[in-house]
Amino acid sequence: MADPSALGPRIATPGVAALSVAARADPALGRIGRRRLGFADPRAVRFVAGVGGMLVAGEIITLAMGAAAGVFAHALVLVGLVGLSMRPGTTQRLTLAVAVLPLIRILSLAVPAAIVPIVYWYLEIGLAGTEGIFLVMRRLNLSPSDVGLRRAPIAEVVTVGFIGALLGIPAYLIAGRLDLGHGGGLVGLAIASAVVIIFVGFFEELLFRGLIQSAGTALFSRGGVLLSVGATVLMYSASLNPRYIVFAALVATLFGLVTRRSGSIAGPIAGHAALALMQLVVLPIIVP
Repeated sequence: MADPSALGPRIATPGVAALSVAARADPALGRIGRRRLGFADPRAVRFVAGVGGMLVAGEIITLAMGAAAGVFAHALVLVGLVGLSMRPGTTQRLTLAVAVLPLIRILSLAVPAAIVPIVYWYLEIGLAGTEGIFLVMRRLNLSPSDVGLRRAPIAEVVTVGFIGALLGIPAYLIAGRLDLGHGGGLVGLAIASAVVIIFVGFFEELLFRGLIQSAGTALFSRGGVLLSVGATVLMYSASLNPRYIVFAALVATLFGLVTRRSGSIAGPIAGHAALALMQLVVLPIIVP
Protein backbone atom coordinates (compact mmCIF):
# COMPACT_ATOMS: atom_id res chain seq x y z
CA MET A 1 0.00 0.00 0.00
CA ALA A 2 2.49 2.56 -1.16
CA ASP A 3 2.50 5.28 -3.78
CA PRO A 4 5.41 7.67 -4.40
CA SER A 5 3.17 10.33 -5.97
CA ALA A 6 2.87 10.29 -2.00
CA LEU A 7 -4.91 21.60 26.42
CA GLY A 8 -5.28 20.99 29.75
CA PRO A 9 -5.40 18.09 32.17
CA ARG A 10 -8.39 15.81 32.38
CA ILE A 11 -10.78 16.21 35.32
CA ALA A 12 -10.41 13.23 37.63
CA THR A 13 -13.70 11.87 38.94
CA PRO A 14 -13.69 9.61 42.03
CA GLY A 15 -14.15 6.54 39.80
CA VAL A 16 -11.27 7.47 37.55
CA ALA A 17 -9.09 8.31 40.53
CA ALA A 18 -9.78 4.95 42.13
CA LEU A 19 -9.06 3.19 38.85
CA SER A 20 -5.79 5.10 38.55
CA VAL A 21 -4.68 3.87 41.97
CA ALA A 22 -5.53 0.29 41.03
CA ALA A 23 -3.77 0.63 37.70
CA ARG A 24 -0.47 1.33 39.44
CA ALA A 25 -0.60 -2.19 40.81
CA ASP A 26 -2.01 -3.76 37.62
CA PRO A 27 -1.13 -2.00 34.32
CA ALA A 28 -3.56 -4.22 32.42
CA LEU A 29 -6.40 -2.91 34.58
CA GLY A 30 -5.33 0.61 33.69
CA ARG A 31 -5.53 -0.17 29.97
CA ILE A 32 -8.98 -1.72 30.34
CA GLY A 33 -10.19 1.19 32.44
CA ARG A 34 -9.02 3.74 29.93
CA ARG A 35 -10.97 2.00 27.21
CA ARG A 36 -14.13 1.87 29.30
CA LEU A 37 -13.96 5.27 31.00
CA GLY A 38 -11.98 7.15 28.38
CA PHE A 39 -13.36 10.43 27.13
CA ALA A 40 -12.17 13.17 24.82
CA ASP A 41 -11.16 16.49 26.31
CA PRO A 42 -12.85 19.17 24.15
CA ARG A 43 -9.64 21.21 24.21
CA ALA A 44 -7.70 18.21 22.91
CA VAL A 45 -10.29 17.73 20.16
CA ARG A 46 -9.91 21.36 19.08
CA PHE A 47 -6.14 20.99 19.20
CA VAL A 48 -6.19 17.91 16.97
CA ALA A 49 -8.58 19.65 14.56
CA GLY A 50 -6.18 22.59 14.37
CA VAL A 51 -3.17 20.36 13.72
CA GLY A 52 -5.13 18.46 11.08
CA GLY A 53 -6.06 21.75 9.45
CA MET A 54 -2.39 22.73 9.28
CA LEU A 55 -1.47 19.45 7.59
CA VAL A 56 -4.36 19.70 5.13
CA ALA A 57 -3.48 23.31 4.32
CA GLY A 58 0.09 22.26 3.54
CA GLU A 59 -1.18 19.57 1.19
CA ILE A 60 -3.58 21.98 -0.55
CA ILE A 61 -0.76 24.46 -1.15
CA THR A 62 1.35 21.66 -2.58
CA LEU A 63 -1.37 20.60 -5.00
CA ALA A 64 -2.25 24.15 -6.00
CA MET A 65 1.19 25.76 -6.27
CA GLY A 66 3.66 22.97 -6.91
CA ALA A 67 6.51 21.20 -5.16
CA ALA A 68 8.59 24.27 -4.23
CA ALA A 69 5.70 25.97 -2.47
CA GLY A 70 4.75 22.62 -0.93
CA VAL A 71 8.19 22.18 0.62
CA PHE A 72 7.97 25.66 2.14
CA ALA A 73 4.43 25.08 3.43
CA HIS A 74 5.23 21.72 5.01
CA ALA A 75 8.42 23.20 6.51
CA LEU A 76 6.29 25.84 8.23
CA VAL A 77 3.94 23.12 9.50
CA LEU A 78 6.91 21.11 10.80
CA VAL A 79 8.36 24.12 12.63
CA GLY A 80 4.93 24.91 14.08
CA LEU A 81 4.43 21.37 15.36
CA VAL A 82 7.90 21.23 16.90
CA GLY A 83 7.19 24.57 18.59
CA LEU A 84 3.87 23.32 19.97
CA SER A 85 5.54 20.18 21.26
CA MET A 86 7.71 22.29 23.56
CA ARG A 87 4.70 22.78 25.80
CA PRO A 88 4.42 19.85 28.22
CA GLY A 89 0.94 18.40 28.47
CA THR A 90 -1.42 15.71 27.27
CA THR A 91 -1.01 16.63 23.59
CA GLN A 92 2.78 16.67 23.47
CA ARG A 93 3.12 13.02 22.43
CA LEU A 94 0.61 13.31 19.59
CA THR A 95 2.13 16.60 18.40
CA LEU A 96 5.58 15.07 18.03
CA ALA A 97 4.12 11.94 16.45
CA VAL A 98 2.34 13.80 13.66
CA ALA A 99 5.38 16.05 13.14
CA VAL A 100 6.91 13.14 11.24
CA LEU A 101 4.23 13.56 8.53
CA PRO A 102 5.35 16.96 7.17
CA LEU A 103 8.95 15.72 7.40
CA ILE A 104 8.09 12.85 5.06
CA ARG A 105 6.24 15.16 2.67
CA ILE A 106 9.22 17.51 2.54
CA LEU A 107 11.49 14.59 1.68
CA SER A 108 9.09 13.20 -0.93
CA LEU A 109 8.83 16.60 -2.63
CA ALA A 110 12.54 17.40 -2.42
CA VAL A 111 13.53 13.98 -3.80
CA PRO A 112 11.29 13.60 -6.90
CA ALA A 113 10.57 9.99 -7.83
CA ALA A 114 10.99 10.96 -11.50
CA ILE A 115 14.70 11.63 -10.91
CA VAL A 116 15.67 9.00 -8.35
CA PRO A 117 14.91 5.31 -9.07
CA ILE A 118 11.76 4.35 -7.19
CA VAL A 119 13.44 1.71 -5.05
CA TYR A 120 16.03 4.23 -3.79
CA TRP A 121 13.31 6.84 -3.37
CA TYR A 122 11.65 4.52 -0.86
CA LEU A 123 15.04 3.82 0.74
CA GLU A 124 16.03 7.47 1.23
CA ILE A 125 12.67 8.59 2.58
CA GLY A 126 12.31 5.49 4.73
CA LEU A 127 15.74 5.93 6.31
CA ALA A 128 15.12 9.58 7.17
CA GLY A 129 11.57 8.90 8.36
CA THR A 130 12.66 6.01 10.56
CA GLU A 131 15.34 8.18 12.12
CA GLY A 132 12.66 10.80 12.79
CA ILE A 133 10.49 8.21 14.54
CA PHE A 134 13.38 7.05 16.73
CA LEU A 135 14.18 10.66 17.66
CA VAL A 136 10.55 11.19 18.70
CA MET A 137 10.61 7.98 20.75
CA ARG A 138 13.81 9.10 22.46
CA ARG A 139 12.42 12.58 23.17
CA LEU A 140 9.30 11.07 24.76
CA ASN A 141 11.14 8.21 26.49
CA LEU A 142 9.02 5.64 24.67
CA SER A 143 10.07 2.00 24.75
CA PRO A 144 9.53 -0.33 21.78
CA SER A 145 6.55 -1.89 23.55
CA ASP A 146 4.98 1.57 23.93
CA VAL A 147 4.65 1.76 20.14
CA GLY A 148 3.42 -1.80 19.68
CA LEU A 149 6.74 -3.53 19.03
CA ARG A 150 5.88 -6.60 21.07
CA ARG A 151 5.02 -10.22 20.53
CA ALA A 152 1.72 -11.16 18.93
CA PRO A 153 0.03 -14.56 18.51
CA ILE A 154 1.62 -16.34 15.58
CA ALA A 155 -1.84 -17.15 14.20
CA GLU A 156 -2.63 -13.43 14.06
CA VAL A 157 0.63 -12.59 12.28
CA VAL A 158 0.15 -15.36 9.70
CA THR A 159 -3.52 -14.53 9.13
CA VAL A 160 -2.98 -10.78 8.70
CA GLY A 161 0.04 -11.47 6.49
CA PHE A 162 -2.06 -13.73 4.24
CA ILE A 163 -4.82 -11.12 4.05
CA GLY A 164 -2.23 -8.50 3.17
CA ALA A 165 -0.89 -10.63 0.33
CA LEU A 166 -4.42 -10.95 -1.07
CA LEU A 167 -4.98 -7.19 -0.73
CA GLY A 168 -1.87 -6.65 -2.84
CA ILE A 169 -3.89 -7.71 -5.89
CA PRO A 170 -6.49 -4.90 -5.77
CA ALA A 171 -3.73 -2.48 -4.74
CA TYR A 172 -1.83 -3.35 -7.91
CA LEU A 173 -4.93 -3.10 -10.09
CA ILE A 174 -5.89 0.29 -8.63
CA ALA A 175 -2.48 1.96 -8.50
CA GLY A 176 -1.00 0.40 -11.61
CA ARG A 177 2.48 -0.93 -12.25
CA LEU A 178 5.52 0.63 -10.63
CA ASP A 179 8.99 -0.18 -11.93
CA LEU A 180 11.30 -0.96 -9.01
CA GLY A 181 14.11 -2.01 -11.27
CA HIS A 182 13.11 -5.60 -11.83
CA GLY A 183 15.58 -5.76 -14.69
CA GLY A 184 18.47 -5.86 -12.22
CA GLY A 185 18.41 -9.64 -11.94
CA LEU A 186 18.33 -11.53 -8.66
CA VAL A 187 20.40 -8.92 -6.87
CA GLY A 188 18.07 -6.12 -7.93
CA LEU A 189 15.05 -8.21 -6.98
CA ALA A 190 16.52 -8.93 -3.53
CA ILE A 191 17.28 -5.25 -2.95
CA ALA A 192 13.78 -4.21 -4.03
CA SER A 193 12.19 -6.85 -1.78
CA ALA A 194 14.23 -5.80 1.25
CA VAL A 195 13.50 -2.11 0.74
CA VAL A 196 9.77 -2.73 0.32
CA ILE A 197 9.51 -4.97 3.38
CA ILE A 198 11.50 -2.66 5.67
CA PHE A 199 10.73 0.84 4.41
CA VAL A 200 7.12 0.32 3.34
CA GLY A 201 5.76 -2.48 5.52
CA PHE A 202 7.71 -1.93 8.74
CA PHE A 203 8.24 1.84 8.48
CA GLU A 204 4.65 2.82 7.68
CA GLU A 205 3.15 0.58 10.37
CA LEU A 206 5.62 1.86 12.95
CA LEU A 207 4.59 5.40 12.03
CA PHE A 208 0.82 5.10 11.58
CA ARG A 209 -0.15 2.29 13.95
CA GLY A 210 2.84 2.33 16.29
CA LEU A 211 3.55 6.02 16.88
CA ILE A 212 0.44 7.95 15.84
CA GLN A 213 -2.26 5.45 16.86
CA SER A 214 -0.67 4.82 20.26
CA ALA A 215 -0.45 8.58 20.87
CA GLY A 216 -4.06 9.01 19.77
CA THR A 217 -5.20 6.14 21.98
CA ALA A 218 -3.48 7.68 25.00
CA LEU A 219 -5.39 10.89 24.31
CA PHE A 220 -8.74 9.70 22.92
CA SER A 221 -8.94 5.99 23.80
CA ARG A 222 -10.75 4.36 20.86
CA GLY A 223 -10.21 7.47 18.74
CA GLY A 224 -6.62 6.39 18.15
CA VAL A 225 -7.67 4.21 15.21
CA LEU A 226 -9.48 7.14 13.63
CA LEU A 227 -6.39 9.34 13.94
CA SER A 228 -4.13 6.72 12.36
CA VAL A 229 -6.59 6.29 9.48
CA GLY A 230 -6.77 10.06 9.01
CA ALA A 231 -2.97 10.30 8.91
CA THR A 232 -2.83 7.49 6.35
CA VAL A 233 -5.43 9.16 4.14
CA LEU A 234 -3.59 12.48 4.35
CA MET A 235 -0.32 10.93 3.20
CA TYR A 236 -1.87 8.85 0.43
CA SER A 237 -3.90 11.80 -0.87
CA ALA A 238 -0.70 12.78 -2.69
CA SER A 239 -1.44 9.96 -5.14
CA LEU A 240 -4.43 11.97 -6.44
CA ASN A 241 -6.18 8.63 -7.01
CA PRO A 242 -9.56 8.63 -5.20
CA ARG A 243 -9.98 4.86 -5.46
CA TYR A 244 -6.52 4.27 -4.05
CA ILE A 245 -7.12 6.71 -1.19
CA VAL A 246 -10.33 4.89 -0.23
CA PHE A 247 -8.52 1.57 -0.48
CA ALA A 248 -5.71 2.87 1.76
CA ALA A 249 -8.27 4.07 4.31
CA LEU A 250 -9.97 0.66 4.44
CA VAL A 251 -6.66 -1.18 4.83
CA ALA A 252 -5.55 1.30 7.51
CA THR A 253 -8.79 0.69 9.38
CA LEU A 254 -8.20 -3.07 9.30
CA PHE A 255 -4.63 -2.75 10.54
CA GLY A 256 -5.70 -0.22 13.18
CA LEU A 257 -8.36 -2.55 14.58
CA VAL A 258 -5.89 -5.44 14.68
CA THR A 259 -3.42 -3.27 16.58
CA ARG A 260 -6.07 -2.09 19.03
CA ARG A 261 -7.18 -5.65 19.70
CA SER A 262 -3.75 -7.17 20.33
CA GLY A 263 -1.69 -4.15 21.35
CA SER A 264 0.98 -5.23 18.86
CA ILE A 265 1.87 -4.01 15.38
CA ALA A 266 3.48 -7.33 14.44
CA GLY A 267 0.40 -8.50 12.53
CA PRO A 268 -0.08 -5.20 10.64
CA ILE A 269 3.63 -5.15 9.77
CA ALA A 270 3.33 -8.64 8.30
CA GLY A 271 0.16 -7.68 6.43
CA HIS A 272 1.54 -4.41 5.09
CA ALA A 273 4.84 -5.99 4.08
CA ALA A 274 3.04 -8.82 2.27
CA LEU A 275 0.71 -6.33 0.55
CA ALA A 276 3.58 -4.11 -0.60
CA LEU A 277 5.70 -7.06 -1.68
CA MET A 278 2.85 -8.45 -3.76
CA GLN A 279 1.94 -5.05 -5.23
CA LEU A 280 5.41 -3.69 -5.95
CA VAL A 281 7.60 -6.74 -6.54
CA VAL A 282 5.70 -9.96 -7.30
CA LEU A 283 2.80 -8.84 -9.49
CA PRO A 284 4.88 -6.54 -11.74
CA ILE A 285 6.88 -9.65 -12.67
CA ILE A 286 3.88 -11.93 -13.17
CA VAL A 287 1.45 -9.47 -14.76
CA PRO A 288 2.79 -7.44 -17.70
